[in-house]
Amino acid sequence: MAVTADQLRCKYVWTEYPAGDPRLTGEADDVRFNRAEGHEMLAFITAYLKRHGLEETPDNAVRVECLIRESLPSFCMFRKTVDMWISQHWDD
Repeated sequence: MAVTADQLRCKYVWTEYPAGDPRLTGEADDVRFNRAEGHEMLAFITAYLKRHGLEETPDNAVRVECLIRESLPSFCMFRKTVDMWISQHWDD
């Protein structure tokens, strides 16, 4: 089941990006991550769950969202560091 915008709890800016924009892949790479942008959050959450073999459930999606929006340190600005930080704090 795909993660959808209506499953997210926080308010986001929804920027229109061109097709193929690297910000929408959700890959764990060196692309700067905007945690306030809805499309980037959806892409990242979906990719994170798949990458780590987690079910794409609303509960798991909200868990990733809350870790990012409520606990992620400000120095985690790139998707690779966000991915690593979430993995290290998943069981907190």
